[in-house]
Formats: sequence, structure tokens, C-alpha cells
Amino acid sequence: MTENAGAHLSAHYFSQGYHCSEAVTRTLLELVHGNADPALMKASDAFMGGIAGTQQHICGAVSGGLIVLGSLFGRTQPDEDDTLLTRLCLEYLHNFETNCGVDSLLCFELRERRKVPSCTPYVQLAVTEAMTIINQHLPARQEAIH
Repeated sequence: MTENAGAHLSAHYFSQGYHCSEAVTRTLLELVHGNADPALMKASDAFMGGIAGTQQHICGAVSGGLIVLGSLFGRTQPDEDDTLLTRLCLEYLHNFETNCGVDSLLCFELRERRKVPSCTPYVQLAVTEAMTIINQHLPARQEAIH
């Protein structure tokens, strides 16, 4: 599925009542795995609305992307190298911030500066940016594992 199709799917989930973080997490997990892991969906709920709905912290849509990047490229043991994950997350954050039109990752700043009635554009952008990275790096990661 293309990044564009993922953006449409995430907007659909968001319009159905999923929080920003949940819509992004669910979309990315479905695109990559064909289904959404219930444990990751539950974890993503805490990041909604700038963490617990406060709007004072990092955008929930961005957090949803980070959750999935971590699930794909993160480590499971302390002696594993997490350099790739760190690089990919920093790339994702940079690309989102550059392309969102607001030079910020904070929920309230994104909402106030753009005067958006809904966070749908941010949900879509988070999925698009994460899928770009996943499509570029996941095949190589899977080859390295096997």
C-alpha cells in the first residue's frame, strides 16, 4: 500500500473516533503486518492529544509513528544495537517538523499556529513520513534478521 493510501486510511480511523496516536499506530501496523497488535494499540492510547490529552507535549500522531518505528526497528535486549532506530526516529521527527508547516512537534503549537479544526492533516502526515522510512528500511532489516 502506498503512503497516500495510508494517509487516507489513517484519516478514516481518526474520523471514526480513534485518537491521533491510535489512528497512526493502527494504520501503520495494518500496512506492515496486516493487523494491529492490541498491546501496541493500548499503549498508543496514552499518547493521544499531546500525551494524555494535555496538548502540552509531543503530538500524539507523531508518537504513534514512533511507537511503530520502535516496534519494527527497536531492540529487545540491552546488548543489541539501537543505532538504526535512533537514526530513523530522528529522521522521522525532522521530516514531520519540516513538512508540517509549523517548526514544532508540540501538540498545542501545531494546533494553534495552523488554526486547524481537526488534527487530520497531522495524522496523515505522520503516517506518510513513517511509511516512507519503513518502506526504505524494513526490507533491509528483514534480510539482516534472516
